[in-house]
Amino acid sequence: MIKVFIGGSRKVSRLSAEVRQRLDRIIKKGLPVLIGDANGVDKAVQQYFQECNYNQVEVFCMEEVCRNNLGGWPTRSISALTARGISAIIPPRTR
Repeated sequence: MIKVFIGGSRKVSRLSAEVRQRLDRIIKKGLPVLIGDANGVDKAVQQYFQECNYNQVEVFCMEEVCRNNLGGWPTRSISALTARGISAIIPPRTR
């Protein structure tokens, strides 16, 4: 099954109409979403999914402590000791 990984800048806190339309297509298709817990884009997208009551979301957190999990979705903890960092969870073809 296709999963969508969403991430972006911590400096961006508002979603454009185009981004919201793309998120609406993800919701309509019922695609599972993987997202981080940072402020910025992660939090803004989480807020949008929460407002839409979308539950196909999994939040990635560091060391079992989530900074943001607005929808109370399932979480996956990533160790800060991982030498490869974020590349440990993103398939090579999407980097």
